[in-house]
Amino acid sequence: MDERKARYILTNLDELADNLKLTEEFWQRFEREKIFPKTYVEHMKNNKELDTKILKKNLLIDITKRSSPSSYEKLSKIFKDLFSNNRLDDWYKSHYSNQRPGYCLIINNQNFEKSDNRIGSEKDVRKLSEIFECLNFHVVERSNLTRSQMLTLMSDLNDDKTLNDYDIFLLIIMSHGDSKQIITVDEKRLNYDKIEYNFSHEKCPQLKNKPKIIIFNCCRKTTTTSNDDDDDDEDLKERNFEQQESIDGGGGTIKDMIVVYSTLKYYLSVRDEEQGTFFVDCLVKSLQEYKESNLDKIIEKATDLLNEKVTDISNQIERRQAIEISKRGVDKAVYFRISPKEKI
Repeated sequence: MDERKARYILTNLDELADNLKLTEEFWQRFEREKIFPKTYVEHMKNNKELDTKILKKNLLIDITKRSSPSSYEKLSKIFKDLFSNNRLDDWYKSHYSNQRPGYCLIINNQNFEKSDNRIGSEKDVRKLSEIFECLNFHVVERSNLTRSQMLTLMSDLNDDKTLNDYDIFLLIIMSHGDSKQIITVDEKRLNYDKIEYNFSHEKCPQLKNKPKIIIFNCCRKTTTTSNDDDDDDEDLKERNFEQQESIDGGGGTIKDMIVVYSTLKYYLSVRDEEQGTFFVDCLVKSLQEYKESNLDKIIEKATDLLNEKVTDISNQIERRQAIEISKRGVDKAVYFRISPKEKI
């Protein structure tokens, strides 16, 4: 059983035991669900030595130790069907599935044709790759992409059927940027909205109903140059219309998406050439400490850590940096899952 599901059962052990009725109907259903071998069911059913409450607790505790990922769902159905108790089912439905691995794409634009190189960003890549591999993600790294290469990469993802095999999609883009767009290594611009729209239900159906997290780690200073997305006006108008439909309840295609910016609009995102960016440092520390919490809690704690860093007297670059998070049609909590092969 998934560690988070097991922990939920153990946390609510007394209440669940009170609602569990060891009737003949229960034992028949319990045996039919095959959570345990028949010999175990008969042993527990005929156990006259233990107090009934203790027996029920032991039964629930043993279920949390089962390796089958369906044990929780089977127990939930028993509670719902036999005892009209939806607690396990409601909790399960309030979270996005994370039974299968996640897919993490990290794009790090470090060396630019004209702009200053983003020295130290390779440290961010290493930190992020390590932490998300520990959190059961398949991590792919790409670096120093032109605008054309980024568009091609996103188009390839739209056609990538292997995304069907992942439960969470995470895109991290680290580059120079301004209030409306990121800046690619060939000094061209790519609109934030265009990147988001690329992972809509229509553009990337493999990710439908799955959490899609997009992280922009870049400065968001005032836009002063022309937008290279001007030739895509119709595409962006279509995206904006569909997003409005989603907001209005019309079934738009931008859904289950969480967008995180390393800084607020019009402000800088601080990077240290020796340690990497403040944002990644704080995010990784929060992930390490609060890996079992939901994404909202992780971002909240990363924000607290970032505030401490940017307000330190040693920071003379940008003291107003703060994380911004925006949700598009998200109605469930997002949790990560520790890889069975890794320990943080």
